[in-house]
Amino acid sequence: MTDLASLVARRLCHDFAGPIGAIATAVEMLGEGDDAEIRDLIGDSARGLAASLRLYRVILSPGDSQLAAHEVHALLSAWVGTRDGLVLDWQLDDEPLTAPRAATVLGLAMVACDALARGGTLTVAPDHIEAEGPHLRLDAEVHTALGGTSHAQPTPRAALARLVVENAARGGHTIDVTHDAPRLRLHHGHRSSAAR
Repeated sequence: MTDLASLVARRLCHDFAGPIGAIATAVEMLGEGDDAEIRDLIGDSARGLAASLRLYRVILSPGDSQLAAHEVHALLSAWVGTRDGLVLDWQLDDEPLTAPRAATVLGLAMVACDALARGGTLTVAPDHIEAEGPHLRLDAEVHTALGGTSHAQPTPRAALARLVVENAARGGHTIDVTHDAPRLRLHHGHRSSAAR
């Protein structure tokens, strides 16, 4: 396993540990009596885990096919719907997305959402992903990984960003970061036209 794959695997374990732990705890509590709140906890945790798995499947192995825009929208909507206080503003048209572009869009959306500590608005536009919220904070190592300039080993938190940069490169795109709190914009454009 490559170093990046190992770090992404650690990120996956981190992301999945919370929902799985919540499900396990809630199932144990159900043994003590039926409770609607516990059933809701199980359902919410299971939906969040399933939505994350579907996103990671596209991001980690984009392949060479195309995805319909409504499929990518549905994947992201399901995931956003499991996160408190997060609103999705989808602005893409109905044109199909190449697999690397779909992986880039979804990966950037996850990175942007990580910066929204207490909710906000996630905008998916044709050439950028934007996150805006009152408590927006972009981790410095994630910012460096998105820039693609560092050859240092990324942390597990920054591994997804590094993977997104690689997916973008497969599609002939680069990533440009504009971070001016409370707004973060992640531009993905062709190599010849991306702002620097």
